[in-house]
Amino acid sequence: MATENVAILFTDMVGSTALASGLSPDAAEEIRRGHCSILRQAAAEPGGTLSDLSHELSEVAGDDQSRVIDQRLAA
Repeated sequence: MATENVAILFTDMVGSTALASGLSPDAAEEIRRGHCSILRQAAAEPGGTLSDLSHELSEVAGDDQSRVIDQRLAA
């Protein structure tokens, strides 16, 4: 059975809620996309990839989060 290295990264844009409240939804989304782009570039530099599981993980708890991660890694 092959093994792979996996890193779990959680990020938070400090002040983003206050910032977004003063912007149009499109402008706020553009900032979020920029943040994600920076993360993808950082992951790609050493040959990695970035998978956004935030929506999937927010809907489950505890051991179920591990199951969701395992399923995504197996895909």
